Amino acid sequence: MDAAPGTSSGTQNKGRKSRKAEEIARIFDLYRGVNLTPSKIPDVVEAFSGSSDDDLEADEPENDVLYEVSSSDEDISSESEDESDEEAPAPPREKFESVYIPKKELSLDEGTMAWRGRLSFKVYNPNKPDKYGVKFYMLAEGKSGYIYKFDVYCGIGKTTVETVMGLMAPLVNKGYHLYMDNYYNSVSLTEQLREVGVYTCGTLRLQRGAPKDLQQIVKGKMATDTTVYMRKDNTFVIVWKDKRPVSVITNIHNADTTQAQRRKCVRKGDGRTGVEIVKMNKPKAIVDYNKFMKGRPPHHQVTGDYRFIVTPS
Repeated sequence: MDAAPGTSSGTQNKGRKSRKAEEIARIFDLYRGVNLTPSKIPDVVEAFSGSSDDDLEADEPENDVLYEVSSSDEDISSESEDESDEEAPAPPREKFESVYIPKKELSLDEGTMAWRGRLSFKVYNPNKPDKYGVKFYMLAEGKSGYIYKFDVYCGIGKTTVETVMGLMAPLVNKGYHLYMDNYYNSVSLTEQLREVGVYTCGTLRLQRGAPKDLQQIVKGKMATDTTVYMRKDNTFVIVWKDKRPVSVITNIHNADTTQAQRRKCVRKGDGRTGVEIVKMNKPKAIVDYNKFMKGRPPHHQVTGDYRFIVTPS
């Protein structure tokens, strides 16, 4: 196309370049104080790409732009720090507790991940199907078996009380009920957890703080389906005789019993053996302990069905 009368093509090119330089300067001034995050880049690109020779001389945009302009470098840095904090992912071990709030009943137990490689804190238990492995302390929901928090046994450092208190740290003063076996339980641990609003129930080794009189009763002869207990404030130490004495400590229950049934192998008059249902008065604390611990917790069932396989890199 021929140039317009009275002007040369060189003059037109110079005019275009000057107008483009002015437009770039205008856009630069407009976005100078904006914290340029990925969400704002398309607007800047659109501002550049939308500029043409026809609208280069358009009026300056009004002051009410879409983004606030930071007045100082301190504001920009603080905003970027806030965004980085929000986008930072949680550590893998904290994912469990960040995505789910457990119900009131919790169970504490240990599990083992099979491992036969070289590892300083590998454990050995000849009574397990997987004799060598890495030991975990797991805090799980009593009904579903969801693992809320866990800790790896490293062989040194923490005592049993420190391990339990550390696992329960995010849930203190919220009225949770914690069920655990005699590996963890003691009278002193029960009192420490009660001070931070956690109620406990579980089996107990009587030498871990139980009254001496109760220990002497257990050493003697107890009739089957007999319950004896002693209490201090709201904490009960209960011994119930089934096939052998079963001792529990609880500050969730009292010494009330409930009727339960179990199978008993009996010999009939003709010499044959059979099974009959026997009714008994079992303490409510033991019934709930069996309910929420379930002998083999649900998370053990999951890890038993899905094996851990490590392939060489």
